[in-house]
Amino acid sequence: MHILDRLSKDLAELMEREWVKPNANPDRLYISLLLLLGWRRETGKTSTTQQRDRRVDEEDRLDAADEAEEQEEENDDEPNTESLEVLKEQTQAFRQRNPYIAGLLFRDFYAAPHTLLESHFLPGFGTVKIHAEASRYVNEVLWLKPLGLAKSNGDTPTNPHLLLKRLCQLSRTLGEWAATDIRRLAQASSMPATWFHKPALALRAQRQRQGDNIGATARNRRTASGPYWLLAGACAEEVGEELSLRDVAEITPAPLSTGFSLDKDFSKLLKSVVNSLNTRYVWLRACGLLPQDWLHQDTPSIDRLKALAHLREEASVTQDWQDGDKERAFRLAFDNLLRNGGKGNLGGFETFNEWLDSEEGQAMLYRGASQVVSLSDILGDEGEGQPFDEGDGKADPAGDVEALATLAEIHRDAGPRLVLNPLLDRFFRQVLLQGREVEGPGGLLEDEGFKALLDEDPRYASLAADEAAVRLFYAARSLIANVLLETHPEPVAPLVEAYFRWVVVEEKPMRGRDGLFNRKSFKALLAQDADYAGLAADALNDRLQAEASRLLKKLLAVRG
Repeated sequence: MHILDRLSKDLAELMEREWVKPNANPDRLYISLLLLLGWRRETGKTSTTQQRDRRVDEEDRLDAADEAEEQEEENDDEPNTESLEVLKEQTQAFRQRNPYIAGLLFRDFYAAPHTLLESHFLPGFGTVKIHAEASRYVNEVLWLKPLGLAKSNGDTPTNPHLLLKRLCQLSRTLGEWAATDIRRLAQASSMPATWFHKPALALRAQRQRQGDNIGATARNRRTASGPYWLLAGACAEEVGEELSLRDVAEITPAPLSTGFSLDKDFSKLLKSVVNSLNTRYVWLRACGLLPQDWLHQDTPSIDRLKALAHLREEASVTQDWQDGDKERAFRLAFDNLLRNGGKGNLGGFETFNEWLDSEEGQAMLYRGASQVVSLSDILGDEGEGQPFDEGDGKADPAGDVEALATLAEIHRDAGPRLVLNPLLDRFFRQVLLQGREVEGPGGLLEDEGFKALLDEDPRYASLAADEAAVRLFYAARSLIANVLLETHPEPVAPLVEAYFRWVVVEEKPMRGRDGLFNRKSFKALLAQDADYAGLAADALNDRLQAEASRLLKKLLAVRG
């Protein structure tokens, strides 16, 4: 499933979770979106052993509940884990590992973990760490951004207008909503029936918020044919020219019919809106241009961005790119594309030097030539019980490590393991070493050769493409951790090494029947170490987490 298709499906489910309630609240939907897209600690590993890891002994659970109650009294801002668990149980979107952090939205946003996460106080949930790019994306792309009117649209309502119309038709609140329509009229007579009063006020608030801050096309169409009007029964109220998803959420008369997220017309419209809102963001990412620098301007156009994305794709598969000479890689790709099918220019640039001297060229070259990745970010677990996030807000002790140098060494040291796993080898080479995008235009998941490898591997053949990509990311992470440990020149304490291999490399549970703490070999090591023997399970886990964190920093420091 394409990442935007998944986002549309997840968003529909969140909307249904909220909009079947009579007291539907857009703020709650906004909070759910933030958690869906950027909740770093959200996880939902689905294997049976991972599920067993969640089942602790009754005594442990009671102790944990007592501690949680005491902590809640001390600090009301702590994350409300009960609310988060309820959300995960009620919404399918939250039951699996977050695909959006490693997927389309943030795929080339490499930085140390402390720069990626921001603390947000979310009513009902407390203080939760949210991915910095997720916050930007929700606010500037998906939730608050109005969708403009295309020149070819004529008097036809935009897709957000049509989405609002369909949601009104699906309303089961009092009123004549089944025959709702939205269309341009010079004037409409209004009968402010009681059941229409609340949506009418929301429409007026939306128009006041928008003011005259609309595109020239919408302004001209309104002058020529009148404004958009929402018509329901004998009631009418003017609708703003450009709607955001927040506008739609605030105007929709709740509650809606149970199961409305499965309505074909609604699903089709929501998917269209999500794709339209993402158009510029997706192509900026494909070019390697940071959205925060380029999202809120009209240039370069979408057509130019598509051409520049093609340029970056062609450059990224050259030997020069792999050797680190990004300028030469771009030059050869530019000349080759211009020679083979170019129409006198590429993305609006007639010569390579013209591109090189432009803002776009400099930004693309800088992002390509100075791509930096933190190995501790790759190795850090996004799930609950993350062993390497001490949460002190300080800089990553390992520092930023040059990706192409360090990861190339790790790839070499992995040796036969990658020879025997061509799928992981290709993912490692093209995504981690060459910086190729996983999804989107020119992404690895669109590569026919890669698709064939996926189909041939029984571990991935049954998975959706985005789920396979996430699993491959974690397989690469485990491989990196294993290579770091194996090539470390100093001896590691046996108990710490066993913990590190089990939790970080193999991603297996600590507790439960199949957990590390119940293995005879681990118990034997524990009995031989006076520093750890006799510790309660929670204290032992905390101690080993701290030791594993220190070990990781040492491993990274040697490689750095």
